[in-house]
Amino acid sequence: MIRSLIILCTILSLSGCAGLFIAGAATTANIVTDTRTTKQIWQDNNIEFEVAAIGNKEPFKGHVRVVASSYNGTVVLMGQAPTQGLINQIEQRARAIDG
Repeated sequence: MIRSLIILCTILSLSGCAGLFIAGAATTANIVTDTRTTKQIWQDNNIEFEVAAIGNKEPFKGHVRVVASSYNGTVVLMGQAPTQGLINQIEQRARAIDG
């Protein structure tokens, strides 16, 4: 009985490890095959976060949805805005981000 309980506990505790192992392997594969430097990856992530912050500030908050994808400093903006003026303002602010 004790042996069965130990085996059951071991199986249950290890069942979550497979998902973590697979996710870790996939992340490692992405990092290894990425041609960008670590600094450039960090800068690209920073650009994406800063663009997200722009969309959460006035006059955009609640009116626009904007997401950025950055690769080697080249940024693609995706989203929705009710007017062309707001789109132009977001684009100008995104262009002003260093990186």
